[in-house]
Amino acid sequence: MAGMRKWILSIVVLTTLQATAQDSLWQAANIAYEQGFYKNADSLYTILLNDHGPSAEVYYNLGNTCYKQEDWPRAILNYERCLQIDRRHKDAIFNLELSNTHLRDRIDPIEPSLLHLFWRDLCHLLPSGTWGWITLFFAWSSLGFLLLLLFSKNLSLRKTGLYGMFSAAALTILLLAITYAAHYQEEREQYAIIMQPSLILKSEPSESSTNLFVLHSGLKLRILDSDDSWSLVSMPDGNTGWVQTEALEQI
Repeated sequence: MAGMRKWILSIVVLTTLQATAQDSLWQAANIAYEQGFYKNADSLYTILLNDHGPSAEVYYNLGNTCYKQEDWPRAILNYERCLQIDRRHKDAIFNLELSNTHLRDRIDPIEPSLLHLFWRDLCHLLPSGTWGWITLFFAWSSLGFLLLLLFSKNLSLRKTGLYGMFSAAALTILLLAITYAAHYQEEREQYAIIMQPSLILKSEPSESSTNLFVLHSGLKLRILDSDDSWSLVSMPDGNTGWVQTEALEQI
């Protein structure tokens, strides 16, 4: 019993020390940034991310630090990573748009329809796992209404079961579609930032293939397929081609 108490006490002490160290590192990084020591702040925020995992606020502050150093590709990368965690981070959205004005490539993206925007925002409203639990709830509700319809002897309750079953079933189908779309966007839609000063978009994954476009650092590309050497990417305007994977940093 005494050994168990010591073990629990050790865990509590280690957790407290870790939290204290994380908080101290965060404060030190913020002070370095406020005093204009941007390289030091850059290193401290990077250590925080490496040691304690992803954080929207740390990515945002690191993006600001890169912006102050006029490192536009890394600023964009970190603002994008912040928005992957918190899609409604208004300051990150604003600073990302500001950073993009410094890029050499100005490519007009394909404008999505209002319906597409609505569907995308709806899927982003909750994580796919949460959508899955909501879907499961309505699926069981549909089954419950079916049982009410089949076994109730009260006409009013049977009508409730009928209407409830169809309503819950329709919602289940809709929520299944939302869950799948949200999961697809989380797992399959991958984006990357060009980190090298320039690279050539190729028609095939080969150095001897046709050159399509010259792209420059900071541009965001959608990854359609990838291996260790080459990545098939889509530009904001929908043009596709192959680039060397090492030139990209995945968001």
